[in-house]
Amino acid sequence: MDKFFQELRKIQKKERANSSLAKVDNDFYSLIYSYINELKDNISDDPFSNESYLLKDTQRIATEICERREHKIAEAALMNIHRSYHLFKGKPKFDLVDTTPLNLTDEEEKLYYSLMDSFKIHRNNISLDNLNNQNKDEESNTVYNKDIGDEESSDEEDNQVTNRLSQIANAKIITDEKREPIEKQIINSNINNLKNNESNIISKDESIKPDEFNELDDIRKSVNNQFVDLKEEDFLDSKLKNKSLEENVLVLIFKDFNEIMGIDEKVYGPFKSQDLVILPKANANVIIRCRKGRLVKI
Repeated sequence: MDKFFQELRKIQKKERANSSLAKVDNDFYSLIYSYINELKDNISDDPFSNESYLLKDTQRIATEICERREHKIAEAALMNIHRSYHLFKGKPKFDLVDTTPLNLTDEEEKLYYSLMDSFKIHRNNISLDNLNNQNKDEESNTVYNKDIGDEESSDEEDNQVTNRLSQIANAKIITDEKREPIEKQIINSNINNLKNNESNIISKDESIKPDEFNELDDIRKSVNNQFVDLKEEDFLDSKLKNKSLEENVLVLIFKDFNEIMGIDEKVYGPFKSQDLVILPKANANVIIRCRKGRLVKI
């Protein structure tokens, strides 16, 4: 078998077995590209020939190596930004300790630093300082708009007063007014109001049909049947609730997953199914809620 293909197989096994990047030459990707082109040039028309199988295996293995390395680089950038950039503590600060992954090629180093820059920009956008500045700008705009609205409303009131005064000034003087005692005027006004109310009640009663009364009763009865009692499920182990957040607990892992950052700022993982691990109570809480493990009593 070809020597370069054997080297690819070794790198593939190392990438699968270790969480760190396998050591490769700086021109690793160029060598892969040249090797695949060489296989394509020497391949025969027979799709079942050894050369055809070798080309397919090389493409598959090279793709897996690249994807695994990309995943590790992205995880390293994310973990480093979590350690270095402090959020929601009043003064966001970037204290980057040089923890750049080892065995990066030139292309992978560009990828790593571009991810770090993107994460820094994102965290800067959601930091407390920026949010406070945005809130201040919004408050100032609100006050400005409110002042403008108050000025407009005062102008409208002034216009209404001016129009009313002009109407009074241009009003026609009544010369044939009939004078009546105030008591008689009040009695006549009450009689007219009673007549109007009586006519409105009669018209409303005539407009409501018997079927509409039945529909209203059905609606009132159905309202009480639309509510049910809901109980909140408690997914957390009762024994785990009684432990303090700083205490370590033993957890049995159900599913495979990658490293996590503990509340004690230590990195735990990666985790495999059936692993028994000791974690801070808060991190164990998250794993148990996600159905990826359970508490083990010691």
